[in-house]
Amino acid sequence: MKKTTCLAVMSCAFIVSAETMTFNTPADWQQEKFFTGNENGGMTAVFGGPVLSKKMIELDKRKQYFISADIKAAEGSPKGRILLGFRSYDAKGAQLLAYQCQYVAGTDTELLESTEPGDTSIKVKDASKWKIHPYMVIAWNTKPDKSDLPNRKVLLVNPKKIEKKDDGWIIHLDKPVNAVLPVGTKIREHSQGGELYVEIGSTTKPVNLKKKRVHWWGGAAKTRVFFLTIPAKKGERMKLDVSNLAVESK
Repeated sequence: MKKTTCLAVMSCAFIVSAETMTFNTPADWQQEKFFTGNENGGMTAVFGGPVLSKKMIELDKRKQYFISADIKAAEGSPKGRILLGFRSYDAKGAQLLAYQCQYVAGTDTELLESTEPGDTSIKVKDASKWKIHPYMVIAWNTKPDKSDLPNRKVLLVNPKKIEKKDDGWIIHLDKPVNAVLPVGTKIREHSQGGELYVEIGSTTKPVNLKKKRVHWWGGAAKTRVFFLTIPAKKGERMKLDVSNLAVESK
């Protein structure tokens, strides 16, 4: 009898509890006035722009997180796009920006020459994976294992031309750098963007998610559910039916 009890206790110790947080009532949202409850247990939302959940979710690194949602344009809604995701924060509650967290894989390198304010090019050891795009920036004092994320040491410049030389690579920039960085400084290319989006829909493409796993930005410790409407015509407000919006952790 004692042996059976012991096994039962041991089994309980390995049960992982799941928690589900729902966001289907107007009271769940900071912009409560944009929402009205409906008879289906969901909401109708009328707005143009972003909305944020009131609840701040404390992220547990030991758990995986999944989001579910059904969001579609209600009858008579103006045309536009629907973006669903999360606004991320660090452990102190400071908001994380995309370019502090979104790195371009394979771009870790180091400076072969120091930089001075006003320089319009930098010389690096390897830029073979760097990209030319107007939404790129350069993070510095980086670490190959990405433990520097979120990295707030960022040069808000982007490459406009990349040249391979015999003794390294030259990255020509769209504007001058504004920092003194010594030889050997570790750098990495990052990309700009908005929030951590998990799905993009529209008036003709509803958002239908069933427990889609969320991969958090490096350094994210807290988050709020966030979604955004972008009407096709400026000044219009889209009308959405929202239901089954939930975040599950397990």
